[in-house]
Amino acid sequence: MQSYQDKIDCFIQIPNIGRGKIKYIGPVENKNGYFVGVDLLANIGKNDGSFLGVRYFTTEYPQSGLFIQFPKVAHLVEQASRVALASAPPSTRTTIINESLRNDFNKETSQPPPATPRRSMMMKNNMETMTIPDLRPHQDNIPREGNQNNNDEDDSMEIDAFSSSVMVDQPLSPEQKQQESVTETNVQQYINTIEQQRQTIAKYEVLLNEQRVVLEEIQPVIDACEQKSQLLQEERNQLEKKVTLQQSVQEKQRAEFIEEQEQLMAAVDKLNEEIKQNEKRIAENSATASSGSTVVDSEELEQLRKYKQDMESAKVKWDKEKEQLRMHNESLSKEYKELNKELMALSNNDTGDSNKNEDIDRLLQQIDHLEQQLSKARKEIKELKMVKHQEKKPQYCVLCEKTGHDQLHCPSQYVTNQ
Repeated sequence: MQSYQDKIDCFIQIPNIGRGKIKYIGPVENKNGYFVGVDLLANIGKNDGSFLGVRYFTTEYPQSGLFIQFPKVAHLVEQASRVALASAPPSTRTTIINESLRNDFNKETSQPPPATPRRSMMMKNNMETMTIPDLRPHQDNIPREGNQNNNDEDDSMEIDAFSSSVMVDQPLSPEQKQQESVTETNVQQYINTIEQQRQTIAKYEVLLNEQRVVLEEIQPVIDACEQKSQLLQEERNQLEKKVTLQQSVQEKQRAEFIEEQEQLMAAVDKLNEEIKQNEKRIAENSATASSGSTVVDSEELEQLRKYKQDMESAKVKWDKEKEQLRMHNESLSKEYKELNKELMALSNNDTGDSNKNEDIDRLLQQIDHLEQQLSKARKEIKELKMVKHQEKKPQYCVLCEKTGHDQLHCPSQYVTNQ
């Protein structure tokens, strides 16, 4: 029996009965031998696919099932085919056409074209999900006959007692005519629906091909834009590195300026203190010193006052230079910020390639100009340092006319006082 299982759902032409579909091949409970369960696809059978409360198969209609002993139809089962012939009864033929159309339509709609990334993207953007109408037969519109109760269980198994003329030439009842009319209407509706769906699919295929061509045309432009964006990003990163380096150099120079100012202020304060001490000592020694020494002290005091004035002038000059450098640094910082903003705008702008190149060249020229200004500022700082060192006058004693100490610490004055 296992070799006949592939005949399930095949159509079989039973003499004196008509055409049906094989639904079951195998044993039946409380019966000897093997049986073939056939769905006659019309209410001309004897059961609904069950026997003694056990269901072996399902039927299209309540009384379209029939069990036949396997030896009686073995040769017919071997010749069974999955394709229905035109010689089938009208009700059977319409049901077969209904199922064939349903299977074809399900095959059309259940096998979409191979999906590719580009096709998937275009289908997602241009097609909405189609709603496939329900192609199942309208069972609610088909009247069903009630199950016939028969006390003789054997009558629900075999139909040998039936007359062939009754089975074949029996006229259609009003319910069967109505059922056949409804079935034909449904078949025509299915055919129209399939044709509409095929036209819709053809339209979407044309649209898909057009979108694919458009995508292939703009793909080089997209690739070029991505490459340009990557180049601009690299240039922006390089410019940001340069700006960061210049800012660090600027901060370092500012710290050096502050340190130099503090040292200069400390030197001026120390010089003022020494002048005050010298004036005090000169006043104390003026009474005992000779006229010559008084003149010398007066000259020395005058030199010290002149030196003090020079130092104060140098301080004022240094403050002016510092203020100029501070303003210059602020200007450089402002230009760096503007340069950074222009770089951000260039990276976010995807059009006007020639303008971008000109803006980049202009920014590079500005960076070179700023670097030259920074170099000039460094040079000025070095010159200021050199001037500061040159302004440091070596100590000279007017009493003994020797260098290395001043007249306040001259050993000869203590010898004279003694």
